This record gives sequence, structure tokens and C-alpha cells, in this order.
Amino acid sequence: MRYIRQFVIFLVLLVVCGFLLYSTYTEIESKTIAQVNNEQIVHADQAAAGIESFFRTYNNSLSFLAGDTHIILLDSDGRELMRNFFNSHAGEISSITRVDENGTISYTYPIETSTGTDISSQSHVRQLLNTHSIVISDVFTSVQGFRSVAFHMPVFRDGMFKGSIAILIPFDTLAKENLGTIKILDSGYAWTISQNGVVLYSPYPEQIGKSVFDVFNNSPTVKTMAQEAMKGSRGVSMYTVVGDPTRNLSEIKFQAIYLPINTSTITWSILVSTPENEILSTIQGFRNTLVIIFAILIFSLLFFTYYLARARGIVKEEEKRSKAEEALRESEEFNRSLVENLPDIIAIYDSKGIVRFANRAGLNILGSPASKVLGEPILSFVTDYQRNDVERKMSARLSGIWLAPYEVDIKTGGGEIITAILRAIQISYRKEAVVLVLMTNITERKQAEQKLLEAHRDLEMKVDERTRELSEANHHLQELDRLKSMFVASMSHELRTPLNSIIGFTGIMAKGLAGEINPEQKKQLGMVQDSARHLLALINDVIDISKIEAGKIEASVSTFDLNDVIREVRDTFSKTVEEQGLMLHVEIPGSITVTSDERRIKQIIMNLVSNAIKFTDTGRVDLIVEPKDTVVEVRVRDTGIGIRTEDLIKLFRPFSRIAEQGRLTDGTGLGLYLSHKLARFLGGEITAESEQGRGSVFTFSFPLEYEKQEDE
Repeated sequence: MRYIRQFVIFLVLLVVCGFLLYSTYTEIESKTIAQVNNEQIVHADQAAAGIESFFRTYNNSLSFLAGDTHIILLDSDGRELMRNFFNSHAGEISSITRVDENGTISYTYPIETSTGTDISSQSHVRQLLNTHSIVISDVFTSVQGFRSVAFHMPVFRDGMFKGSIAILIPFDTLAKENLGTIKILDSGYAWTISQNGVVLYSPYPEQIGKSVFDVFNNSPTVKTMAQEAMKGSRGVSMYTVVGDPTRNLSEIKFQAIYLPINTSTITWSILVSTPENEILSTIQGFRNTLVIIFAILIFSLLFFTYYLARARGIVKEEEKRSKAEEALRESEEFNRSLVENLPDIIAIYDSKGIVRFANRAGLNILGSPASKVLGEPILSFVTDYQRNDVERKMSARLSGIWLAPYEVDIKTGGGEIITAILRAIQISYRKEAVVLVLMTNITERKQAEQKLLEAHRDLEMKVDERTRELSEANHHLQELDRLKSMFVASMSHELRTPLNSIIGFTGIMAKGLAGEINPEQKKQLGMVQDSARHLLALINDVIDISKIEAGKIEASVSTFDLNDVIREVRDTFSKTVEEQGLMLHVEIPGSITVTSDERRIKQIIMNLVSNAIKFTDTGRVDLIVEPKDTVVEVRVRDTGIGIRTEDLIKLFRPFSRIAEQGRLTDGTGLGLYLSHKLARFLGGEITAESEQGRGSVFTFSFPLEYEKQEDE
């Protein structure tokens, strides 16, 4: 019954600490799942926006074509306009078709042999003939054997329905471009179902084309989520898959979100699913840290409980010693027999501080063959640095003041220093007032306590520091990855598709296929097309940079003659140089065979020459090629405005543009940064030398044979 109270205190503290740690972990687990759900929603929204933007773009394009007189009449110019439209959007559509008011193909491209075919029995054509309005079909398998979506724009002449202008869209290409890149953690993925619950897209081909209720017939939670998605709702869900043969799993929980894709006539739903065990694995380190902290708490509680019990024992021991000292005053002989066998030091000193008695332990510990104990001052056994303090306490005790036990360092007969707890009381010894001293050796205990305290403090510091570092690093990496993914996806889906349409339609209008235009209009359209191409090139630069930094860029290696590349660069800029009154001089020793990425090398040289021409008002630009052993150097030298020495370090930084007083600084500052990245990717380097007012020299060196870089 002695330690029951301490044991109960220990259990209560243990339960409280365990509950707090469990609550902390549960809260972090909930927040981690919520963060992943937010990432799923962001990716799904991006994908839905990309698909919806795709259909909006083609809605505008087809609406424009449907109002064109040549398309309505389907004359030779109309057919030419259809062919040009297809060629401008090759890769995004598989055909363009003119359907008459009876559901018969009047003309189709590129497979023109289908002209004259009656397709009125097809469901989406019947819908067109009945409603005379825009029709976007659900996914179906075309006669060419691939899954497609038909987009019909009705055609009217003088208010009379004249059929439609329609395109056939390869659904798998559209889905993979917008959904295939979505990956949340290691195996999270996106999939799509129709309004009827048919799986339209999934990374697992065996599921495509089947009803979601058949694929997951053993998982009621999946069915519930699918029913909500089919209503066009959006939300967050958790479902369990029972028996997934595609992944060789018996049961697995998923965290998922679902939201609609809205087109003008049909609604699909995007679902993004991530295994819950992968989500929770991201906080495994934190969970392990909590386990360590919990173990430390248990150890600390045990330590506290032990010393609580020990202190209680010391108090009781003190009570026992007090009784023994009282018994000593009834019978000296009994006490002598008792104290002689105690392991603690027991001594008696008189009012002058001279030792009058010491038990066997005292004689053995304090004395030696060369040093006596009896008759010696008690202070001679105290260390020098504590002697004054002990002497004051002795005087106070002799004057009748009660003193609590205290620690003291004493010298043994062997020359060692030990730490003891000293207790003393005044007694009568042989009819003389003396002081009885009891000293308990606690040296080993003190050393053990100090080591334990130091180890505990060091462990706490290491756990705190490591936990903080891991938490900060994990948060920073997740945020960087999320921002990069959002940025690249947005640039790819939101900008490139409308820019391609702008380039295509301005080309059609500039050729006069959409109607007569005057020279000034043609000039303005050319400026629009040039600006669109410039913006598209900028977007491609940004995406290239993202791929390089993510380590996902790959080299397209081939063997080519560098002389051909230099000649193409010269021809490209010949007109620009002539218009600016400059001279472009090319020096190349002859044929130089290179095995590397021809497009990237040409891209770098084009950028260096373009910059030289841009910043040269008068004089010349020299393009010099010089092979050196296993590498080749391409130098671009100009007589332009030059660069200040303090600005040279800014050249290869992203979005860095060097301002020159009185001169308009255009561009985005990505050209040299991308070129430098690409040069390093190809195993080469770009260096710059310049003097303000005297021109610049940029040197691009790269190996004749490409070798993949370890840090790509």
C-alpha cells in the first residue's frame, strides 16, 4: 500500500498526456486530408476549366464558320475554308463536316470519301434535326475506331435551317491533355463519368466504357458518390473500394472530390481520388516524433514518480533516524553497537570542532595509515572551497539554531572527493554538549542524476529541432510543388488553346478566305498574328523552364550539320538586319557534324543573334563558329550599346531586364535565362563579355556529342 498513491498519480498523468498527444495527431491528420482535398479541387477545377475553355473556343470558331456565306452555300471557297480550318487545328480535331438539313454529309475533310453518307440515324444528328440548335454529343466510338465527341453548330440561310457545320473531337486526346497529368501524391488520379454513370476516362483502361455501378458493384460508398456527381453537384467524399483487381488490393480507402464539367448541351463529372494511406504517410514523421515525445513523457513521469517515492522514503528514513538518535540518549552502548555497523559515516565533534568519535565506516572512509580521524578538526575533511560555509553552519548549530540537511563535498583518506548528505543534531556525549553528524554518500546517485538530466535535455532539444526542420521543409516542398503544378497547368490549358485559335483565324482572314480585306487590314492582321506568335513563344519558354527545373525535359537527339543550322539563322534574320541598316557576317570553317538536340541548339543561337540585333543601332553583328577538340564554340559579337560591368551578373537571372537611359526596354527577361538553362541541359555553357558603348560578345560552347547530364 506504500506506493499506491504515487502509482495512481502516474496513471492519471499518463492518461492526460496520451489524450493530448492523440488529440494533436488527430487534428493534424484531419488538416492533412483537408489540404489534399484542396489540392484535388484545384487540379480538378483547372482540368474542368481547360475542357470548358476548349468547347467555348470551338463554339466561337464554329459560330463564325456557320455564318460564312461560302460555308452556307458550300462552294469551292467554303470547302477550302473548311480544309484550312482543319489544318490549323490538326491534333485537336479529327475531321470537319458539313451536314445538310436531311442529315446527309455534304462534304467532309480529311476523309472526303464519306461525302454523301446518310448519318441521320445517329442520335446526335437526330437531336440536331429535331432542335435546330447546338448539339454536343456524348462520347461514342466513331467509324474510324476511336472514341469521339461530335460538335454540331446549326447553319441557317435567310432564317431557314440548312444543317450544320460539325467537328469530330478525339475524346481520349482531350481527356489525357487535361486529366492525364493530374497526380496527387504517388498514385492519386483523375477519372470522368458521364451523366448516365459511364466511365469516360480512367488511367485503368479496363474501366472505360463501363457503368460505374458495375465497376464498383461491391462498394456502396462509390455508388453514393457517383449518384451525387451525376446530378452535376460538387463535393468532397470518402469511399472504400472492396476488391480492386486492377491494383491487387482487397480493400482500400480513398479521399476524393467531384465537380462538373459544363458544356452547352451536356454535363460530365471529374473525380479525383487519392488513397488515404498515402495521404497519412506524409505525416508519418510527425507521428513518429509524437511517439518519441510520448516515450520521453513516460520516462519523465516514471522519473518523477520514482523520486517522489524516494523523497517520501527519505522523509520516513529521517523519522527513523530521529528515533534512533533519541534512543542513543537512553543507551550509549546500544547506540555504539548500532552505528558501528551502519554504512553511513557517523561522527561526533565537540564545541571546538574536534572529532571525538567516528564509527567504522567513518574511520575507513575518512582515515588512512598516514592520517588519523579522531582528534582531528572536523573541518579538515571538508573541501577547501566549502570550508567557510560549513564553519558558519557549525557555529549556528552550536548556538542552538536548527539546520536542514545539506550536501557537502568531503575528502577521503585516499584523496578522493565524495558528495554526502550531512545531517547533524546536538546531543549529550559523556556529559558534554557535542554534535552528532550523519553523512550519507550520494556521489554515484548525483553523477547518475546529472547524466540523466543532461541526456534528457539534449534529447528534448534534438527532438524539437528535428521536428521543426522536418515540418518546415515538408510544408515548403508541398507549397512549391503545388504552385508549380498550378502555374504550368494554367499556362498550358488557358493560354495556348486560344492563342492557336487567334493565329489560325488571323491566317484565314489574312488570306481573304473569310471575305475581302484591304491592305491596311491585312497589315493589322499580320501584326496581330506576329504578337500572338510572340506570346505563344513566351508561354513555351516559361513551360520549357518549368520542365527543366522539374527535371522532366528530354533531349531529342539527332545527327546534323551545324552549317545548316547557322545558314537557317542567317536567312531568318537577313531581312531584319537589312531593314535596320546593319550587316550580319557569318564565319564557319565548313561542315561540322553534331549529335545533339538540333532544335534546342538553334533556339539558343537564334536568341543570342536576336538580342545582338536588338541592341545594335549601327555597325554589324558577327556569328562565328569554331570547333575545338570535342566541343564547338559559337560566338555572337556585336557593335551595340554594350552592358555595364555591374549589370553583367544580372544577365542570366529570370525576368531580369537591363534598363538603358533613353532606350525602351522590351521583352520579359526570360530569353537569356532559358538559353542558359538549355545550354547547361545540353552539357554546355554561355558566357558574356561586354563594355558599355563598345558592344558585347556572347559565347555558346557545347559538346559535339550530347551526353545526358546527371543534374538534369
